[in-house]
Formats: sequence, structure tokens, C-alpha cells
Amino acid sequence: MNITDERVTAYLQGLYRPLNPFLSRLRAEAEEEGIPIILRDTETLVRSLLAIRRPERILEIGTAVGYSALCFAAAAPQAEILTCEIRPELVRRAEANIKKAEEQGDLFCENGKSLNRRIRVVCGDAAETLRQAHVSGNAAFCGSQSTGGSKEISENEENPIFDFIFLDGAHGHYRAMWQAFRPFCASGTVVLADNVLFKGMTASEDFLDCHRNRTIMNRMRGYLTYVTELSDAETSVLSVGDGVALSVIR
Repeated sequence: MNITDERVTAYLQGLYRPLNPFLSRLRAEAEEEGIPIILRDTETLVRSLLAIRRPERILEIGTAVGYSALCFAAAAPQAEILTCEIRPELVRRAEANIKKAEEQGDLFCENGKSLNRRIRVVCGDAAETLRQAHVSGNAAFCGSQSTGGSKEISENEENPIFDFIFLDGAHGHYRAMWQAFRPFCASGTVVLADNVLFKGMTASEDFLDCHRNRTIMNRMRGYLTYVTELSDAETSVLSVGDGVALSVIR
């Protein structure tokens, strides 16, 4: 369901342009299979934010098939990306897509730095992984739960700071994820939480499609109340895609 008028959505969709042919093909494949990836208008917003912020470190929670991580890599060639996915089968697909993208050369790389050295995929629960990293005093994200990527991303460095965080994991756990990644934020860190309007259900129970989604609806409402009332962050909730909450740490 579109949360804005379908005619407006169709017009905006017509303005979308993929970053490169590889990403265009990967998006088409994911959409054909019904795999949830970042929506087109949300992607356009992210690309603009990355151009403004020019992050050096990006954290993504919810890798899926690796589309958005590769989009970040193309839009922000200076950035290193850590992306977390709890489902092993999707981790394998993401790694395969990153490997295919590697073969595209300068579509994704800057100064000869390969994707394998820019994107690290971590298999496991993101909130728990981040909590353990904070308790241990570093965010190496290495070991049996990590796959791919270069050890130069965060290894042996105490609490590295992420400049940009894309939150797109389990919809009912956004607040727990915020609290887990908050120690890795600094003033100016941008956090973009996707799908916060949850097909309109967050705004109105009239859109509630089944009883089991009520818990997610209530938790998403709780997340939005939480982040909009924080004294150390400025948050705007926008009806882009399926709704995004754009937060900037003060």
C-alpha cells in the first residue's frame, strides 16, 4: 500500500534513476522475487543525504540481498560499510551480489579500493552484536559471526563512530536497536529509520490488516515517540516510501 496518493507516487517513481546498470538489474531481480529492499523514493533521499553528509563509516541494520549496501557504496565511494543481517541465507546472497558487483570495477570503487575491503557483512542479531562490541570496548565485529570484508573496518579500535546509520531491521525492535548503536554515534551522526509508518498502520488502526501486526504497530509508535522526544537528537518523520524517521544526533 502506498501511504501517499497513488498518482503522486507514480509521478515520483517516474523521476527515479538507478545509480548504475548493475544496481538496476539487482533491484529488478529483488522486486520480481518479492524481496523487500529500499523503496525507490527512499533510495533517492538516502543518496541525497549521503552526498550532503559524506560519511566515512556507515552502519546498516538489515542487509537483505545487499542492494542498499551496494547503493551506499556507489553513492558514497569514500565510505566503509558495516551491514548486519540475521538470516544466513540472505547473508550468502548478499555476499554473492557483492562479489558480482566487485567485477564491475569502477562502478563501486574509488582509488582502487575493492568492495571486499569496503563492505563487511555480519551475520547475527544486530542489537546483540552491537551491545557485545560496546561491552568489550571495541567494535571489531570479527569472529564466527562475521563474513567477508576487511579487518581494517573497525578492528582493534575502541567504539568507532558511524557517520550514517540506516535502520531497516525487524520493525518491532527499532528502539532496542537505537539503544544498541547509540554508543557508536557522535554529534552529527545521521540515523535514517525506514518503514516507520508500516503501510499506514502506525498512523491509524484503520490500516491494520491483521491482529499479529498490532504489536509491531504499537512498538513502532513507541519508537517514534521515543526518538522525537529525545533531548540529544532532532528527528523528523517523513512520508517518503513507507515512512522514514530522519534523526540527527546533537
